[in-house]
Amino acid sequence: MADKSKKSVMKKLKLNGLAGNALKSNKNYVFFENFVKMKETRETNRVNTWLEKNVPTYDVWKTLGLGRVRTVKDLGEIADTDAYKLYMRYVYAFDGRANTNFIQNNVAPSVISSETSWAEKLSRTANWVATDRSDKYVKAALGLDNLPLDGQQVSTNYQFYLYFKLSTLQVQQDVAEKTINFYLKHAPRYVKLTREARKRENNLQAYLHLDIVAKRTKLMREELN
Repeated sequence: MADKSKKSVMKKLKLNGLAGNALKSNKNYVFFENFVKMKETRETNRVNTWLEKNVPTYDVWKTLGLGRVRTVKDLGEIADTDAYKLYMRYVYAFDGRANTNFIQNNVAPSVISSETSWAEKLSRTANWVATDRSDKYVKAALGLDNLPLDGQQVSTNYQFYLYFKLSTLQVQQDVAEKTINFYLKHAPRYVKLTREARKRENNLQAYLHLDIVAKRTKLMREELN
């Protein structure tokens, strides 16, 4: 059962559909409990090993088989998978350490890789929203901190800074949509955006997706603490 998901193990142990006392009183529950503990230990060790080696989040994204994830629809399909949850757990730890170094030691965070997909950048942005990262930190992580405003807008990463600001400022949805539409209408003239980054519907959904992922990230953080 080492590489199985919780759902598949519950099904194999005939625990699916059970909850509360009915679940905990089942004779197979002890096996499920042991599986969860072992899985948690493995994942914790895995995250710690990646942190010790300072593995880029982009490499972890690929290692976990998320390379095919490109759009908001794709993200929705993998949001509850163990692989994506593990990725977000690593991102939380990776950014947490980088943010501490940024605040305490004035060490700039690693700029997000140019190879990072649109979907992964959106996931990173959702984590920044969920963890209340500072404007200064996010700009540095996106490589926008030393650029003039017109230079920032030419960067393909500016789109994610825009999402971050719209979410953290909690602007009304119609205002956010108008802002995104304006950006998409003008940005392609001077920014080499990917197909996913240019698609209007995908970007409007992306903005809404941030809140969903941010809430899930906060819940996951509370469960771990």
